[in-house]
Amino acid sequence: MTRDELRTVTVRGVTLTVRRRGSGPDVLFIGGLGNDLTLWDPLIAETDDITAVTVDAPGIGSSSLPPRPLFMYELAAMYRELIEVLGLESATVIGYSFGGAVAQQLAIQSPEAVSRLVLCATGPGVGGFPGDPVALLEVSTPLRYYNIERLRRVTPILYGGMRAQGNGRFRAEQIARTTSPPSVLAYAYQVFALMGWSALPWLNRVRARTLIIAGDDDPIFPLGNAHLMASCIPDSTLSVRPGAGHLLVIDEAPEVGPLVSRFVHGIDPLTIQETDPEGTRR
Repeated sequence: MTRDELRTVTVRGVTLTVRRRGSGPDVLFIGGLGNDLTLWDPLIAETDDITAVTVDAPGIGSSSLPPRPLFMYELAAMYRELIEVLGLESATVIGYSFGGAVAQQLAIQSPEAVSRLVLCATGPGVGGFPGDPVALLEVSTPLRYYNIERLRRVTPILYGGMRAQGNGRFRAEQIARTTSPPSVLAYAYQVFALMGWSALPWLNRVRARTLIIAGDDDPIFPLGNAHLMASCIPDSTLSVRPGAGHLLVIDEAPEVGPLVSRFVHGIDPLTIQETDPEGTRR
């Protein structure tokens, strides 16, 4: 039976807004800096036979703000408890950008909760390959969420991929992003969690089967980060999306969605043919 449920759940004193949609294996989606749960709508629309569990992160969207900034291990513990509260034994966990850092931490400290792991457009933290300095400076603040002209101006620099080719086609999405911006404090809390954090010393302890999806035109997390994570995680597969930028979970949703679905259902990603921008198989 297909489920579509929106509810609030209190975990460690924080009230989280959670949506469960679809039917099939449970997949927990963890978004990037300032992203509410609607970030995942384009990708989920391209997936089959999964139960998508999306969450407004602490202080983002309709979720309440913690009384203080949380370290990465505390955020991971919160998501571990959320999995328990929802009555799940374990789940595939998919993390995008900042959410990829949370997902790595969760897989390291609570391996029993993560049946499979998907890391999208992310990196291992300190010790990884740094992004473009201008893009990193812009992403360190939420100003783009509060001013649509600023968002239009920085989009090509910040996101790469098709966004770097002119952003007029993304006007409706940009308006939506600035309609319900994250609070400055909530965004600062997320940036705080990243400061000094690194998964590199422990990535070899990740036991979950892992799929790493990265674009080769990501200004925030250059492709070297994906190769580095793949070399450290014992049971991992890397899928590189040619020409894709940082927003590949949106811009590449028709390709990434089926890839994620098949991985969740135990199909080896190496058997999935990928298409480059010219349409040739590789």
